[in-house]
Amino acid sequence: MVDKIAACGANVMLANAGGVVAWYPTALPYQRINPYLRSDFLAEVTDAAHKRGIRVLARLDITKGYAEDLEGHPDWFRVAADGRPVLVRELAETCFSGPYWQRFNFEILDEIFSRYAVDGVFYNHFRYLTCYCSRCRAQFHKVTGFDMPPNERWEDPACRALVRYRYRALAEYAGRVKAHVHELRPGALVTWDYELATDNPPYARDSGWGPALTAQADVIVSIAFDRLTRPLPKWIYQQGEQASLGRNSFCRPTCVVVTHTAIFGNRRTAQPAAQLVRDIVQIVAHGGAPGIQIMGTFAQDDRKALPALRSVYRFLSQHAELYQDLESAAQVAVVYSQRTADWYARADAFQRYVSHYRGCYEALVHEHIPFDVVEAEHLRGLLARYRVIILPNVACLDDETAYALDHFVACGGQVIVTHETSLYDREGEFRGEFALRALGRRFLKRRLMQGAYLLLRDRAMFGEGLAHTDLIGLGLEQPYGGFGPFLPSVDVDRPGGEGEFVFTERAEGPGLAGSGGEGSQQIVDLLLSNPVTNNVPEFSYWEGETGTPGLVINRFGHGEAAYLPWGVGRLYHLYGVLECRRLIGWLVERALGGRPLWTDAPMSVEAVLGRSGSRTIVHLINATGLESKPLLEAIPVGPVTLWVRGAAVSARGLVSGGALEAVRDGDGVRITLPRLGPFEVLVVE
Repeated sequence: MVDKIAACGANVMLANAGGVVAWYPTALPYQRINPYLRSDFLAEVTDAAHKRGIRVLARLDITKGYAEDLEGHPDWFRVAADGRPVLVRELAETCFSGPYWQRFNFEILDEIFSRYAVDGVFYNHFRYLTCYCSRCRAQFHKVTGFDMPPNERWEDPACRALVRYRYRALAEYAGRVKAHVHELRPGALVTWDYELATDNPPYARDSGWGPALTAQADVIVSIAFDRLTRPLPKWIYQQGEQASLGRNSFCRPTCVVVTHTAIFGNRRTAQPAAQLVRDIVQIVAHGGAPGIQIMGTFAQDDRKALPALRSVYRFLSQHAELYQDLESAAQVAVVYSQRTADWYARADAFQRYVSHYRGCYEALVHEHIPFDVVEAEHLRGLLARYRVIILPNVACLDDETAYALDHFVACGGQVIVTHETSLYDREGEFRGEFALRALGRRFLKRRLMQGAYLLLRDRAMFGEGLAHTDLIGLGLEQPYGGFGPFLPSVDVDRPGGEGEFVFTERAEGPGLAGSGGEGSQQIVDLLLSNPVTNNVPEFSYWEGETGTPGLVINRFGHGEAAYLPWGVGRLYHLYGVLECRRLIGWLVERALGGRPLWTDAPMSVEAVLGRSGSRTIVHLINATGLESKPLLEAIPVGPVTLWVRGAAVSARGLVSGGALEAVRDGDGVRITLPRLGPFEVLVVE
């Protein structure tokens, strides 16, 4: 097994060690030794790996024990709100405040590090799942003053207190584990799996997501499995997204783990090779290290993806020097905010927040605009890296970050802001005004404008991308499928509705003059029409226009803030409204004063711009094929023309293996790639 791992070019492996099952002759009575072992697996695999230059992380899982221990040790296990233990077939979930976490885990670490030369420890399913045992309830009450809430009701202050409590408790616990391991073996790595961004924000809340927890990890390990049950529209960029978040926000080496498995419930089947290759290349292009979870050895029953897996890993090993030095060259950052997903979006995170963010992400990919993903909690310290910051409905924005963004714009930076960004404080309380003064707007009200349109006043300003339309629809799909009865122009207290629009007026007053307020320049367009009153074809016309702008570009100091008070990202992610993508692309290009990269490749080709030493590195990742399911085949495209800004004079393709036609063209170089298969890595010098 280790020989074949080494032959792939991998340099780290996880080895099952302990917790639910011990893979070594443990002396601890609460661990069950794997009954099929005939030797000390952990010792043999660690020795074999080290002889081949491969490092070993001992894999532990302390989240489950055995149901047969419930009767004798009920205090070991988690209790649901109804008072019953939580069972997963023959296993029982363990209690975070109980002995499994608070004592046994440290004893397991002592035993492993005293016997084996492992290079670190990895925790599987590292989650603080809420437990309602008397001990957990007493501890929660002591710290917060609240009784533990039986369910997630965000209007209940006890529910919000529980989210904060779990985040702090798991981060503190992770810090204790890290300190203990480093005392046992200085230099050993401590890490665990979680998702930096997810389809399921409640799952992220269980895993104690947040900067406090992330700071405890020596290496970030983020899972990005291609589950077939992912909600539609399927998110196909999680692998690169996780790598970008980890690298840019948390300044930690980031390993993104994907599965060899196609169907999570059928662990012995394989993904299509095209999907696996795409996932791996997406990870490395965005600065991450790919990890592959394989059930058992390489003697797989379903072997269709193994040749591609070996090939792409060997490619990465051959070019390890390039990837070790690879840095992002993006000038644009898209902000992701778990705080907004929690405190603003609450029980409906996908509709109210995640869809806004994902639509802006997709629009940039489809427009071939290189960008990074940055977590809102770390944004203040990263602003100097970028020229353009995109805030897709980042509703929860603390005062310090808002001030830093205003300063960024005043000094010449550019921000693109959508919907309710900065209208709420860090815990989701409505401010009643924008914390971002750079917008130059005053909040009036929020209304549902189903069936309304945004009318282009100065179509020539938007260029060719919007040359063939006079309007953009605000949406009328949910909840009535596009027909009545519905109530247009209704003021709403809670966000998240279809066709929602934020009404604003120009902000005037002391302190704003010359900085985007009184007397400053504002470009206003995309004027709001009144919605239709009935969407039956014979009646689907509007009467009158409100004159309220759907786009305001405000001059603030030496920079500009573009504000779109509606769900431009949400419309693109859910419905693929083409004008939304082109509008975002136009705003970014305008803010940059021109693109750093251009290509005529189809929108299904992702272009990632990086640097390695003095070289410019462009990853082209081809997903031309079926995207509603796993990528079954990456259909070759070409020829592909690429233009990259800079003083480069030559280019070569690492996959195609040779020099490419490169011609100086203005302030950049134009490169022709005759054929693009699953991916190409261009080195431009």
